[in-house]
Amino acid sequence: MNMNTPSPSVPQRQYGWTSSSSWSQHTLRQLRFILPGGAAAYYLDLAQELQRVLLQGAAGWGRTTALAGVGLGLLTVVMFLYVLIAPWMTGSEMDYASWQQDGTLSTVIPMLTVSIAFGWSTLAATFCLWSDLGYTKGVIGATAAYMLIFGLLGLLPSMKANRFRHD
Repeated sequence: MNMNTPSPSVPQRQYGWTSSSSWSQHTLRQLRFILPGGAAAYYLDLAQELQRVLLQGAAGWGRTTALAGVGLGLLTVVMFLYVLIAPWMTGSEMDYASWQQDGTLSTVIPMLTVSIAFGWSTLAATFCLWSDLGYTKGVIGATAAYMLIFGLLGLLPSMKANRFRHD
């Protein structure tokens, strides 16, 4: 018997995170989003521009739009994380290719799509109309912010449904 092969009668501890031998290739693919998004966000000083609109802007449409953009961005991140950990929480694999037939995904994916579209739009409107960036840099800034966020979220490993159980 091979010493590296566990005995079939001994329960294996399986962790929820998937591991990949091509982790470095995946990381390199994600860097296509992280590097330009981060560089543009840094160059345009998006954090300062957003802070200026939120804190120094009048309590009008600029501030409301900025709050909506930030709120929808946070909602997008939370829903994306939920999609990643849902298989682990429910204990069943999700078929992402046919998400329309899945009870959870058929609800979350359309909500995620709407939050991305409206979140990007409100962030772009904030940068275009109520910051010092103007229209072109405002659209580039909103795109850069979403590229950076999705690039970083893409680095998170997906959860596997099979986890260690005590039954």
